[in-house]
Amino acid sequence: HVERFMEICEKWDVIATVIGEVTDGERLEIFWHGEQIVDVPPRTVAHEGPVYQRPYARPDWQDALQADDAGKLPRPGSGTELRNQVIKVVASPNQASKSWITDQYDRFVQGNTVLAQPEDAGMVRIDADTNLG
Repeated sequence: HVERFMEICEKWDVIATVIGEVTDGERLEIFWHGEQIVDVPPRTVAHEGPVYQRPYARPDWQDALQADDAGKLPRPGSGTELRNQVIKVVASPNQASKSWITDQYDRFVQGNTVLAQPEDAGMVRIDADTNLG
């Protein structure tokens, strides 16, 4: 049903590309520029791939991090202290919505937006070769 799928993608302006096809047979074959580069039983890729036994150790800093509990933070002792804390939090630029920025930018322009609406921030690819933004 590739044609129908592509019609739906076209209707909703979704970029889609066919990169392969399912064929009869019991082999996974991958071709690159007309040259066969992979020819294996599919099970070897899905179930029998390499298993790495990498050494690991609990980081020294993890116990201290886990012991750091929000319950140990100082609490406002009066209504005035609580009011001042609330005003401080609300006044922080980190609490303000950034949607007025991302709403103005079309996330599909040249397909270069990595993260946009409905997120509260956006990331645009700067370097097409490395995809770094």
